[in-house]
Amino acid sequence: MTVVQIPDMHPSRERLAHHQAASLTEALALFGL
Repeated sequence: MTVVQIPDMHPSRERLAHHQAASLTEALALFGL
């Protein structure tokens, strides 16, 4: 159970971080314009 949760949490956390970075970049782009 723990072994399945670890790999499942990794991509989820990485995807969330990527989404957050993309949102931040979009906000910066809007402010830049």
